[in-house]
Amino acid sequence: MKKHVTNMIKVNKLLLLFLAIITLGALESNAQTACTQTLRTARTKFDQGLIHEMEGLLEACLKKGFTSQERTEAYRLLILSYIYLDETEKADETMLALLKDNHNFAINPEADPAELINLYNTFRTNPIFRIGGKMGANFSSANLVSTGGLNNLNIETSGNDIEYGPKLGFLLGVVADVPINNLLTLNSELGFSIVNFESTSNLYYNIDGNVASNNILLESQNWAGFQTMLQVNPIKSKLNPYISIGGGVDYLITNQVTATREVLNEQPVKENTIDILEARNKLNYYASAGIGIKSKFSNGVLFAEFRFKYGLANLSNSDEILDVAPEYIFDYFGNYNNFSIVTAEFSVGYLVDIYKPKKLRE
Repeated sequence: MKKHVTNMIKVNKLLLLFLAIITLGALESNAQTACTQTLRTARTKFDQGLIHEMEGLLEACLKKGFTSQERTEAYRLLILSYIYLDETEKADETMLALLKDNHNFAINPEADPAELINLYNTFRTNPIFRIGGKMGANFSSANLVSTGGLNNLNIETSGNDIEYGPKLGFLLGVVADVPINNLLTLNSELGFSIVNFESTSNLYYNIDGNVASNNILLESQNWAGFQTMLQVNPIKSKLNPYISIGGGVDYLITNQVTATREVLNEQPVKENTIDILEARNKLNYYASAGIGIKSKFSNGVLFAEFRFKYGLANLSNSDEILDVAPEYIFDYFGNYNNFSIVTAEFSVGYLVDIYKPKKLRE
């Protein structure tokens, strides 16, 4: 019996909760319907020139009852009323309230009165900055500066028997934009990237001139870094194309080489993964240039960008390679070339607009 009573109490509580939700929904719906009618009345009175009634008529529904679209229209009617009544302070306060409520509000130069346009132009209406993230892919390769290692010993060579090839990598970043003006934007990023590239070397030739042995070194690096770009947006459109130029610095977190050595008519040397982090210079400075597009979406912008990064630092610390990884030299005849990194990357991301409207001038 006791269990039955407990279950009945639970059911009654659920019914009361359900009824309360329905009642609140009905009250809210009725309030919204009433405010919709209030806005229609306000339009009629405004057109009739009864602008002194706007404040009292719209005040309650501006606090609660209007939809977002209705609230924007109500603010607009109220601002115009204050302008025509020469109540400039109230017009400023209401314009500021409108811009805080609807960051995407913009005047219509062809339809809005000149007084409204002039007032709007006295406020900061653009985002003060944007923040978001991006992800994408990269292709990286080494830019050979000078060679070192057991390469082709039987013919004259200046490193032509060493070939570097790009491999697919990955990137992830936190992005911030600070608009300077309508033409320029300062872009800064904190990022993480995985860089992969491959090198193949002919170690020596047999008497027939054929390659008798070579090595294949797949290098994988993890970088964390910071970069700053100046973006120029000369064309205003839905896609807002831009070009960018700048540079940055990366710090090397990990560096491994997957090494293989092939020998003619013999079993290849077993593949091995070797940590050579301490044989690399960990700071990489680079110059960067890119092109991209930004398109307004919801409360921010979607963007896509292609960027090219040209490394300016030699990453090889050849004096340490023998102590750090002797098997890299003796088992796989690994090179200790001086090189920098060049990278082409493509990324997509989203930035949220951060607004802080304010009056710019009296």
